[in-house]
Amino acid sequence: MQRKSNLFYTRTDDSNFLTFSNFTEALTGNFLSTDWKVYPSRFLCLYIPSLETEGKKEEFIKSNLVAYYENKLAFLRDFYTDKLISENLSEFDIEADVNSLAWLFKTIEEFDPNYEITFIGEVTEFDFKGTYTDTICIIDSSEGYKENSNNVALYKMNVESEDSIEYDKDKTVLYGWTSEELENSNDYDSLKPIFDTENNEYSVYSTYSLEDIEEERNYIKFNVIIPLFDITDINYQTNFNEIDDNTNLPENLELKNYTYENDELVLKQDMDYSDKEKRSINNPLGIWFSDEVIELKRDPNSKYAPSWSLIISSQFKPFPYSNKYDNNDITQIDNQQAFQTYARVLSMQSTLSNQVNNLSTKVTKLEQIIANLQNNLDIQILQQKLDDYKKDNDEMKEKLNNLDATIEEKVNTLFNELVYKWK
Repeated sequence: MQRKSNLFYTRTDDSNFLTFSNFTEALTGNFLSTDWKVYPSRFLCLYIPSLETEGKKEEFIKSNLVAYYENKLAFLRDFYTDKLISENLSEFDIEADVNSLAWLFKTIEEFDPNYEITFIGEVTEFDFKGTYTDTICIIDSSEGYKENSNNVALYKMNVESEDSIEYDKDKTVLYGWTSEELENSNDYDSLKPIFDTENNEYSVYSTYSLEDIEEERNYIKFNVIIPLFDITDINYQTNFNEIDDNTNLPENLELKNYTYENDELVLKQDMDYSDKEKRSINNPLGIWFSDEVIELKRDPNSKYAPSWSLIISSQFKPFPYSNKYDNNDITQIDNQQAFQTYARVLSMQSTLSNQVNNLSTKVTKLEQIIANLQNNLDIQILQQKLDDYKKDNDEMKEKLNNLDATIEEKVNTLFNELVYKWK
């Protein structure tokens, strides 16, 4: 299989939220799977100072996210796939071995080493009475503070890499593309891949951990949000993962540094990457850029803090649960007319399309009738004028025919009068 490096919009509103190939690959690979499902799980709020400079966002998307991050993902996914096929190896797990979150933060580190992780939260799903579901990143700024302190919890990601693979493809153009395919692109026509080493190599088998940042601050400041997703085995007989409700979010974010031994979660410094039972969690779904830096300030006295949310997706239900709501607590705006199901929207669109076709047919018939009336009206007018002209012509002919007799009669009358007078 020959993948292509994922390309993004770099300007306008289309560049505000970018979906990584991690998510599209996971959807493609797990869509028909019975036991394995893809779930948005948590999100990270980051403050990247360099993005406040005009033009830096476009540079970050092109030179970092595309030329390095997406190019590396496409190359290594093909690399693992080829090894699985050619060498018949079963110990490679593409979705678990491709540690995309570590590579993403290495990308951010290269762009701006002064970045901060200012909040770690859980993705929430809100169901609108069975009509559709919103996937929302909700920031409650009353949370995320250090214990016994009014200071927010700040983090930074430490990434460690080991082993490298030589990039043996064309190094003058993005992976999977040709210069002819990109020649009409103003953004990527001359963009070249970026590597981890000077020897044109990509590092693999990366690990990461969170580091606390000590700083007195009572506000959450961010201009980037990175939602994450997990690939989970929902079959209780084969699912080796356990959900520990006592694990806080920063610890949950570091679970790739852990493994299971004797049914217990144990910290494992040297990960054995040939282990098939590896979690596939904390995969970057995409990245959202804010046009302005957002600050959520907390009052140190009253402890009051605002909330903020971002909807990253909406899932329409294929069919409604019923044809009406029987709940008494539903208001007029909270009903099927306010929140349509996808099937109902398609049905209404089909009805509207039929009505438009009927109107078009009627308009065509009216045009034909008007044209016929115009033609008939013109013929009648011309016929009337022709009849008038014919009548006038007949009268003229009759007058001309009678003119000689009239003249002769008048001459004879005049002659008789003259003769009588002279006589």
